[in-house]
Amino acid sequence: MFDRVRSQRYWVLQAGLALCWIGTWQLGRILELSAFSSLWFPPAAMTFALFLAEGRFALPAVTTGVLVTNFEWASLHGDQRGLLAVLVTGLAFCVAHCLAYWLGAGLFDRLDKGERFGTPLSVVGFLTISSGSALLAAVAGIGSMVLSGAAEGGFTADLIPWWIGDLVAVVTLAPAFLVLIDRATNALGLPSSGWSASLKRLGPSGTPAGGFVVKLAVTLTVVLCVGELAAVGEFGVPAALLVYVVIVPLMWIAHTEGGLRTVIAVAVLATAVVALTRSLGLTEQAFNYQAAMITIAGAGLFNLTVPRLYVDNRKLLNLVTFDQLTGARTRQAFLAAAEEALADRHRNPRAISLLTFDIDHFKAVNDSLGHAAGDAVLAAVGEICRRELRGIDLFGRLGGEEFAVLVRDADRDATAVVAERLRESLATAKWGPRLEPLKVTASFGVVAVEPEEKLRGALERADRALYMAKRAGRDRVCML
Repeated sequence: MFDRVRSQRYWVLQAGLALCWIGTWQLGRILELSAFSSLWFPPAAMTFALFLAEGRFALPAVTTGVLVTNFEWASLHGDQRGLLAVLVTGLAFCVAHCLAYWLGAGLFDRLDKGERFGTPLSVVGFLTISSGSALLAAVAGIGSMVLSGAAEGGFTADLIPWWIGDLVAVVTLAPAFLVLIDRATNALGLPSSGWSASLKRLGPSGTPAGGFVVKLAVTLTVVLCVGELAAVGEFGVPAALLVYVVIVPLMWIAHTEGGLRTVIAVAVLATAVVALTRSLGLTEQAFNYQAAMITIAGAGLFNLTVPRLYVDNRKLLNLVTFDQLTGARTRQAFLAAAEEALADRHRNPRAISLLTFDIDHFKAVNDSLGHAAGDAVLAAVGEICRRELRGIDLFGRLGGEEFAVLVRDADRDATAVVAERLRESLATAKWGPRLEPLKVTASFGVVAVEPEEKLRGALERADRALYMAKRAGRDRVCML
């Protein structure tokens, strides 16, 4: 801790973050509804993001931002109290504001356990804790203002607008702020929270930026059109329509662009909605548009979990379907795919053949050079077979050093040519310095699968042909 605080780069970062906090306060002030509430309050999002990303190390930036803007707020609203009284109000508000969001960030870190929007439960936790932190910040903030003499007791009427303004900002902006803070920390060579990398892992990545810009531009155009219609009274366009017309393209972005771009899109869209609400004179419907923004942000975050599920499911399917050492299908996956191919012949008659092969004297490789060498041989065999076989052929590892290939659209003689090519490729393969003494060969059995023959019967016949090859001296192809 002390090493980080003594670092000059840490204080450069804190100065930059404090300036960002002050900048977000200016943005919130432009869109304020009253002296104590706003359509949204971006500094709340910045504070929450800072505590999520930096923990207690964010205190200098937040404290500086709060105290500087508190004096500006006092000047703008004609506070006639002395500098000391204004300072006391600023410190009281700083404690209330920081405590609410620091507690929320700590609770989220404890409950989230590194998922970071990767699961529905993580998103629920973020939205719930954000709501609680914003409410606590509103209550504590009001209390600090009243107790320090900056406002009268009737100020409590602004509790709900204050709370909703904070909440809208936190759920729409905090994830994007997390990315910016994390990248700034990395750029300065300081330990980062890894939020940027975590969000990047959610869904697709590496897609062209141009596509994202087009999608975002289309969505912003839709927001502008709906806002214009809502501003024209005779059309009677409700704010709820905005939720639908934004969520659909936002789902498109979340499923095709990944986590980083989705949180950026949510922040941009929320900013556009706030700006339209103010510029088009829709502040009478402010609460409806605030609710719309919260809904849009929640939908955007929940949609992040879907691509993650896709990726996880693909990984699980890959683990179940393919042998991780050789790249061949696992025994069960091969048998299932082969059964399906044979069943398809009733609808689409075609020649199908089967070959099985076994690496000769494989046990001697393990015994003399170790299992690591045996694994290297198996991996090389898998690579050779995948290179030599066609995409329509099914290549499977039945167990140990035994493999099988279901060859589509090929009779027994054509499949024997395939087997001979594989045999020669294995026999002439270069195994590298460590395995140079090895001469790896394999014995092959080939059969044509009869029109009404079951897979089990074809495998038994192919195995008989394989053992014929072994009895005949190995390193050869036999047919039945």
